[in-house]
Amino acid sequence: MGAQKVYYWDRIAFFITTLLTAFIGAPLYAWHYGLLFSDVVLFFSFLIACCMSITLGYHRLFSHHAFEAHWVVRLVTLVF
Repeated sequence: MGAQKVYYWDRIAFFITTLLTAFIGAPLYAWHYGLLFSDVVLFFSFLIACCMSITLGYHRLFSHHAFEAHWVVRLVTLVF
């Protein structure tokens, strides 16, 4: 017989709740309070910073040790 799958329902529920909150809460907030240009700029800035940190930092720098980086670059990738 094959191995039995284990589901971590508390983690699954947390991620589904977070996703639904983002997809429902952000548009509701924008509808009721509006968006400033600075909100949009901050959103895209943090989006790029987080995506680059995951790709550059966690994947290549920390997992594969593909290159050496200054401690400031390491800190920034860990923060984001």
